Amino acid sequence: MYKLIVAVIVLMAMFKTYCRYQDGHLSRLRFLTLCLIWSGILLFGFVPVLSDKLARLLGTSEGANLFFFFSIVFLLYVMLGMNARIEKLQQDITALVRSQSINEYEQTVAHPLTPKNEVPTNQPDAADS
Repeated sequence: MYKLIVAVIVLMAMFKTYCRYQDGHLSRLRFLTLCLIWSGILLFGFVPVLSDKLARLLGTSEGANLFFFFSIVFLLYVMLGMNARIEKLQQDITALVRSQSINEYEQTVAHPLTPKNEVPTNQPDAADS
């Protein structure tokens, strides 16, 4: 029964991955990586003896221990990648705010008596004539 559940979940995930790739939300490398991961999950779900053999080859006692070890390593890798992206976004936001502040300051220094959103014109007012 668990094999059927694993197969349905993996096939749904692979279909969703394919749709995201077709929509342009995933790069080819990320699409292939995710397909490889889902295929591995499907393979180890249908042939659990393979995970035990791989676990013994790598020095752990059971396939479940190997799965948890790789899961923790993978999650740490993803977390570090997300942290790097967040830092990059913070730097981009800082540069953008700095640029906008400088532009706003220069605009107020050049035209100190005009409101912020109003562009000064050199045309005389109707009341002046």
